[in-house]
Amino acid sequence: MPSMKTSWIVRAWVWLRRIGYCRGFGIQSPWAYSLVRYVINEHSPYYAYADLYARFPEADIVRRKLGQFYLRLANYVQPAMVMSLYFTDYESEHSKAYFQAGCATLRFVGVQPSEGVEEVSKSLRKKDRCNIIVHVNSLNVDAGQIKKLVGSLHDGDFMVLDNMNAARHLWDDTATSLENIVTFDMYYCGLIYIDSKRYKQNYIINF
Repeated sequence: MPSMKTSWIVRAWVWLRRIGYCRGFGIQSPWAYSLVRYVINEHSPYYAYADLYARFPEADIVRRKLGQFYLRLANYVQPAMVMSLYFTDYESEHSKAYFQAGCATLRFVGVQPSEGVEEVSKSLRKKDRCNIIVHVNSLNVDAGQIKKLVGSLHDGDFMVLDNMNAARHLWDDTATSLENIVTFDMYYCGLIYIDSKRYKQNYIINF
């Protein structure tokens, strides 16, 4: 089933609170600015938006906006695999369609809650050096599990924490306690980039 809809009042409140963080404003890092400007907050319509909207007409505006971001992220990263952890069948189907629209060659792996984080971490450590995206339902993990998953990733990998607006404590703990990551707080989701050569940095984004 589709997730609960986010009211326009909440969306307006979030946007106004973050109005000073639009489209990379104030970001000094050229790499981070480019990612924010041309991936996270790119407003130009992509080729598949209309078809995906028709395929999932019941998705609310936030879920659709997140899906479009996943398409752009996959298009940017061109990952070998997207591993999707602990979502409902509907959410997994929705995100899979958007990720694959951004990179047709990626392998999408859905993981159910019955498969523990320990097993997932082991499989991540064994993967080859091709970059991946790990897509996590924040409602079904805790901070310790996120740390374990991040510790299993390699430089160049991304992690997306979905439903983050309902699990702010998880994001706050993750962004402050982990090293060798660059994080992007988009309110509805959080983006983590693994890079042992970069200084730790957290960017607040008006998404």
